[in-house]
Amino acid sequence: MLQGGTSIGITSAYDAAKFILEQWPEDADGPKLALCKAILLKCLAGARAGR
Repeated sequence: MLQGGTSIGITSAYDAAKFILEQWPEDADGPKLALCKAILLKCLAGARAGR
């Protein structure tokens, strides 16, 4: 993923959640971001597909 020309590595749900919560632009909000946050929270809580 590129941010301001700098490559960053996201290799886990934890990394993705940390990036979204700490570095995602506040003005780039919407239903897809809300869905992404909900999915990441489920992943971090240990939820699995089919449950």
